[in-house]
Amino acid sequence: GHRARARPPPPAAMGRLMICYDKALVPAGGVELVCSNAAPVDATMKEAAGRAHINVVKRKLGILGPNYDDDEDWDFDERGDYDDDDYYDDDEEGEEEQSEDDAAWTETKAPKAFAARLRRMKKEAKEKGRDADFDEWCDLYALVGCAHLRYKATTEDVQKGFKVAQIKYHPDKTMKDAMGSEEDREAAEELFARVQRAYETLTNVKARREFDSIDHFDESVGSNDVDEADFYETFAELFESNGRFSEKKPVPKLGDANTDMKVVDAFYKFWFGMKSWREFKADDEHTINDGDDREHKRHLQRQNAKMREKAKKEERERVIKLVQNAFDCDPRIQARKRAAQEAKDKVKNEKERIRREKEEAEAAAKKAEEDAKAAEEAARKNKAADAKKEKEKRRKEQQKNRKALRAFTGEVAAFDVEGTESLCTGLDFDKLKALVKDLEAAEAAAREELLCTALKELDLEAATRMEERAKRAKELEVSN
Repeated sequence: GHRARARPPPPAAMGRLMICYDKALVPAGGVELVCSNAAPVDATMKEAAGRAHINVVKRKLGILGPNYDDDEDWDFDERGDYDDDDYYDDDEEGEEEQSEDDAAWTETKAPKAFAARLRRMKKEAKEKGRDADFDEWCDLYALVGCAHLRYKATTEDVQKGFKVAQIKYHPDKTMKDAMGSEEDREAAEELFARVQRAYETLTNVKARREFDSIDHFDESVGSNDVDEADFYETFAELFESNGRFSEKKPVPKLGDANTDMKVVDAFYKFWFGMKSWREFKADDEHTINDGDDREHKRHLQRQNAKMREKAKKEERERVIKLVQNAFDCDPRIQARKRAAQEAKDKVKNEKERIRREKEEAEAAAKKAEEDAKAAEEAARKNKAADAKKEKEKRRKEQQKNRKALRAFTGEVAAFDVEGTESLCTGLDFDKLKALVKDLEAAEAAAREELLCTALKELDLEAATRMEERAKRAKELEVSN
């Protein structure tokens, strides 16, 4: 199944080496065969050895030099999936600084980010007094050749990588000196067992979720002041990374500047209500041992459940913070808010204009009404003032006419004070004025007749008394 490569010519001294040979297997008229990977030989019931084992034997026999490298050996990069140098931490200085406790993840060549996370988790576990299982501290994806895919790896990817890993980490492939070192053989077998456990874990939904929950990913929540030019690149990756934990699939994408707003609204509705399956079993504060009694186990389980619930709450708050930061600086949301605000301001300004015009009209009408009332009041006051002046003028003229009337009645002997006052108080302004005018124009003899006539019209009784006095005065004059 692997790619064929050119093979260098064998050393002259190599000749033929029969590791396991049975003439009975040679077909009639055929030739002798030499192979390193064949079916079990009937004569010995031994299984064909692997290439690494054959090379070890060749070195023992001196056929191969100690530094010979079989060019048929191949690695995962031959599949075209990825190159170890691009994905694994081969920093020699970093390896020199590692403690013996970090040997587990070093052996699996875990990626840098995952290795750093494992060291941090292991340190936290030690602080809590927990004894972590080895599987918790090795990169399962790297063991099955899916380090470049990680949570995106499908079951088919895991199965395909596992088949290659079985060859890559087979003890016959990995051990360098198995015939002389039992420790190397045990280490090779243990590494092969890890590959098997990695496959079993990554093909089991629940177990894989537990591992993905501790796998490295960017837990940052971005910022609410990201520039519009960097928004999509910054948050698209964060949402894609966090989307792995969503119970509901498929997880909507962030989209771009041309995404319909209904899709954008559906995106944020999904994320604000996103339910995460992420587990925090690795953060348990207490380690439950088989030797603990039942009540103690239940107590520790309750304590661990509280810690997990607290971690889930913090995780939920982190996701909400991420979504809120993206929502606050999403240029599409901001553009819609600006448009809505502009429309709102337009309506508000229109209402303000109508209100202002109405107030101005009401103010103008009120001012006109006030001006009319003021003019009317001024006219009334002027009229009252004129009336007052006229009244004062008539009063003074009335007094003058009464004074003149009294003077005329004083010249008539027949007139008494009562008759004079009757004329002064009884005649209105116009009649009194006319009477005084007539008296001024009449002769002295005619004035008595004018006064008697006026008095008769006003007061018959007073006129009768005046006539009787005049008659008696004449009679007295005749008698004398």
